Amino acid sequence: MNNYKHKWKYKDSERPHGYCYDCRIPYGEFEDMIIPNELWSLINPTYHIGAGLLCPTCIANRLDYINKYENDLFKLKNN
Repeated sequence: MNNYKHKWKYKDSERPHGYCYDCRIPYGEFEDMIIPNELWSLINPTYHIGAGLLCPTCIANRLDYINKYENDLFKLKNN
């Protein structure tokens, strides 16, 4: 994880507010997507279980980096 293009996890004091941690796209500009908890725990950008915010592209990038990306992985979150 040390060679990833962004810092893999952030400290509470570095917490981004309302945007993707990796690419900084504002939260309202991308669709809510869900992935299995087991995968999120591998790419979560925080030290807190279930926390953090990544856009779908950055989720895919992180999963690809750890060889866990699958084409049919994403599901739109029901509103």
